[in-house]
Amino acid sequence: MDDYTDKTKQWLEDRFKTVDKDGVYFAHQPVYGFAQGHCEGGIHDRYIITYEIMRALAHLKFSSFLDVGAAEGYKAFVVKRLFGAEVVSSDISQEACRRAQELFNIKAIPGDVHGLPFQDDAFDVALCSESLEHVTDWKKGVAELLRVARKAVIITLPHDLEDFVTKEKETHVPHGHIHHFDLDSMNFLKKDGYRIIAQRIVRTKFRIPQILIDKKERIYNPKKNKYPRCCVDLYNFLVYFPLKFLLQPFSKVLTAVSIEMDHYLLKVMPAYQAVIFIILKDQRCYSEDMVRRISAGEVMRVTVPFLRRKCVDV
Repeated sequence: MDDYTDKTKQWLEDRFKTVDKDGVYFAHQPVYGFAQGHCEGGIHDRYIITYEIMRALAHLKFSSFLDVGAAEGYKAFVVKRLFGAEVVSSDISQEACRRAQELFNIKAIPGDVHGLPFQDDAFDVALCSESLEHVTDWKKGVAELLRVARKAVIITLPHDLEDFVTKEKETHVPHGHIHHFDLDSMNFLKKDGYRIIAQRIVRTKFRIPQILIDKKERIYNPKKNKYPRCCVDLYNFLVYFPLKFLLQPFSKVLTAVSIEMDHYLLKVMPAYQAVIFIILKDQRCYSEDMVRRISAGEVMRVTVPFLRRKCVDV
């Protein structure tokens, strides 16, 4: 294991031990459900990515599934619920794997994407979502995913500006984005006979305001805010409070609609924040028509109760 990967692993071990001030495990993904808190922000985009992964899977015939870089195993659990597949969650962090077992009661095996602890063709489908941007050798990671998957590999990646990636690398941000990706990033596999299906996901504009989900007004921070306190106060008065009280009762429905609209609007809008790849090893497993319809509401309904832990690391 190289030094960067080792430092990333240690950072992740600490992260996946974290509980909040209420003693509830502080999740990376929206495992507890819409607007229930106790998880990282930005869940609108996380729902979009999960929804797009489920749509991609709905084109495939599969019965076994591996999620690599799975964090606490949320996406593997959604796949189990929606498709009835046998699932395995894997992450370089042992603590993340422990959370997957505690939260979802699914099999979770620690592993580094540079050398996965699974036999060749061990699973029908392998997923790696929002992970390869963090690893030292992402092409080696792709090769490992293709090795352990019999039929197909699904990968989602952020589409960051190259200047942002350069800054992340120069400042040595823990678990930073150290690679730039776009729609053509997997085209190098075509020479080996793989079929690559690439699609833009996550729009940059016209999204449901995050305040409808997080239920948090803007807090002024003199070290981070480029606007004066009066502008933040004005935003809360004119935007946050009206939206909170007028639209909050409909926020879950509005978010589900927004997630599904994202898929269709990106067919005509050029700007995007992420990309999803379906890499086909066995093209017979893929159907141009979806085997089953997937709705955003269906994805959002997959939840578990709060996981409370003994230690408190706020």
